[in-house]
Amino acid sequence: DPWARWSAQPVVGPPGVVFELTQPARVTLDIFDPRGRRVRRVLERDLAAGVCREVWDRRDDAARPVRPGVYFYRLRAGSREATGRLVLLGR
Repeated sequence: DPWARWSAQPVVGPPGVVFELTQPARVTLDIFDPRGRRVRRVLERDLAAGVCREVWDRRDDAARPVRPGVYFYRLRAGSREATGRLVLLGR
């Protein structure tokens, strides 16, 4: 989706997403494991219009480091949604 893009993959360090809002919106960013379980809610807040960047620290909701592997993300901003796959390598 052209309004959102992730850092290059596969990822060695913390992955980041850059997205552009054309108007203010409530934004959520969730990370899921391959079984579809939510690992982390990285972002949930109202953001102003403009270019935004958010980084996932490779931790779950309990602040534990996640293992290298395949994860999926869902970024929602108003009525827009971007989804995709992240491949995390060892640090």
